[in-house]
Amino acid sequence: MTVVALYGRGLGFGDLTLAHHLVAAHVDVPLDDELLVSGDGLTRQSLTAALRGDPGLGVLDRASAAATNRTGAQIGYVTLGLIVTFVAIAVVNTLAMGIADRRHEFTALALAGATRRQIRRMLGWETAVAVTLATALGLAVALAVLSTYAEGITRGTAGAAVPLPELALVLLGATSLAALGTWLPAHTTLRRPHHRP
Repeated sequence: MTVVALYGRGLGFGDLTLAHHLVAAHVDVPLDDELLVSGDGLTRQSLTAALRGDPGLGVLDRASAAATNRTGAQIGYVTLGLIVTFVAIAVVNTLAMGIADRRHEFTALALAGATRRQIRRMLGWETAVAVTLATALGLAVALAVLSTYAEGITRGTAGAAVPLPELALVLLGATSLAALGTWLPAHTTLRRPHHRP
């Protein structure tokens, strides 16, 4: 094997680029997934006519190939949305059950003279501390993992990019979810009359 070129901006490529016949001898199914073609006077109709006898082959122009890639990205976004929805439901359920289990604690605080407003403020501070710690730990872990991954995949030429508007939106959503998951069960629990146990 002879090295014919070195490339430094190899994102999207493997570590090595080999000739098709060399790779085909070492794989189970030596078929290509895609073949990129360009040329003067080359049309989609002529390529389709040339491949008419081969079933399972299709011809996409540049716009159609980009649309196919967009469809894959949209499926990924839908899947991510479902995951976020299930996580949100789990977070709200966990917070609601935790607050409902503390009913006796709230009763004791009320009997000791605490007002409902003070108890809600206490829960607000607890939620704020939990969200702050979770945000700091989550960002630290994500930054450590993603920056290491980016360094490895780009051979140190790029680091992890942090899109600030999207990050702010995620943090706002997490904070709103925690506040909602705390406030609604607390409102319901504290609205009930306190009885001595």
